[in-house]
Amino acid sequence: DNTFGLKIFQKVREKSDKENIMISPLSISIALTMANNGAEGETKKEMQETLELNGLTDSEINGSYKTLINALLDLDDEVRFKIANSIFYADIFTVKPGFLDINRDIYDAEVRELDFSSQQSVDIINDWVSQNTNDKIRTVINQLNPLDRMLLINAIYFKGTWAVQFDKKGTHDLNFTLKDGSDVKVPMMNKLDNVPYFTNNLFKAVKIPYGRGNYNMVVILPADGKNSQDVIDELNMDNWKEWMGGFEMKEQVDITMPRFKFSFDIGLNDILQEMKMLKAFSPSEAEFTKITDEDLYISMVLH
Repeated sequence: DNTFGLKIFQKVREKSDKENIMISPLSISIALTMANNGAEGETKKEMQETLELNGLTDSEINGSYKTLINALLDLDDEVRFKIANSIFYADIFTVKPGFLDINRDIYDAEVRELDFSSQQSVDIINDWVSQNTNDKIRTVINQLNPLDRMLLINAIYFKGTWAVQFDKKGTHDLNFTLKDGSDVKVPMMNKLDNVPYFTNNLFKAVKIPYGRGNYNMVVILPADGKNSQDVIDELNMDNWKEWMGGFEMKEQVDITMPRFKFSFDIGLNDILQEMKMLKAFSPSEAEFTKITDEDLYISMVLH
């Protein structure tokens, strides 16, 4: 899952013209793995290779995700963390019960049949997403295409409180250096904390714990003469494991970082196809015969 996440993050950075990007690899992989339960043949093979799941059976994949999801949900009672899945399908569409059952059982997916020609169905879908992200995401679709037959949706909500809070009086406007080397004034928060710390010739980094410390934010600051893209270029599983294994607890680290808020969205069709997931998007070649006997393909992956 992490290997897939690092790869798709690099692809998103290449494709997006937005300054700030954010993805949830877990959200992407859960949604696509739910769809994988309906795939067969070359379509399934390509999806599993793209998701770094090749060589595993469906039962191994589903069992691993069930274990992972349950572990994440139970990890820290001081952190609010929700994973919600749903399948909405058109009332004129015949879905094989086995596909719905496995996604209900493994991914706790809410399954609902809707009249896709009705605006009320659009509202129902958006309300479900809004409810499961605590109103952070209120709209995912504005309308349904007459040819649409199914939506598979994953929503993840995370709210963590720092184990050691930043000083409310310690926020001041300070210089933040942009990728091009120029500076802008932004509100910077500050605290002294005992945290895991790591440095190399590319960056220095801290792990800032939430709640009981089972969840952490890893904050990476590029070294002098380096920028964020230099770090992203080196993001692969081997480096990530080495970096994460190199953290050592350090006392009284002076942490100064900007307060920030942003939102991001991107269509992933082109990116997933570049990652060799091709047939799933092809009206003539997609094999989703475990979902239905009708012709079915993925028209959009929206993140």
